[in-house]
Amino acid sequence: VSNGQFEADIPLSAFELLALAKDDRIFYRIFDSTGETVTGYDDFPLPPAGREKGNRPVTYETNYAGAPVRAVMLTRYLAEKGVSGPVRIIVAHTTEARTALARSIARRAMLLVVLAGVAVIFLAILAMRLALRPLDRIERAIIARDPLDLSPFTSTTPREVEALVGSINRFMERLSRRVHA
Repeated sequence: VSNGQFEADIPLSAFELLALAKDDRIFYRIFDSTGETVTGYDDFPLPPAGREKGNRPVTYETNYAGAPVRAVMLTRYLAEKGVSGPVRIIVAHTTEARTALARSIARRAMLLVVLAGVAVIFLAILAMRLALRPLDRIERAIIARDPLDLSPFTSTTPREVEALVGSINRFMERLSRRVHA
């Protein structure tokens, strides 16, 4: 308060801090208890009605100057001689850098999901080939046998394939009996 008037002196370092995102624009508005803008963008939109929480910050999203912006409004109370009441400060920035960051994170996450999916498919195919290898051995053994050899298989096989080998051996035994009959 100077000479009974409210004045705002915003340091240049505040703008430098707000302008860290090079693609984003910043906006601000400071207005007094009468609603008169002391400095900043006079037409910057206020938060939706009923959002104010005393002197706690109010964050909101709106559109301004043709771009989506994220804003925060702070309320401070002055109790000076000749000037008293709430002073509201709105600081906002466009969300282009934040949106670009979110898109970049989403793209990387999708790429990781696709790569993980391809790796899982590759590992599943590899596991299936390894799991079916005993069946390949049985197939090669059957193809390599003499057509007149009806003796049972004696090769070692995993437990999962023992039932199949047992069935083939029983079939060979029945076939052998039919041939001898």
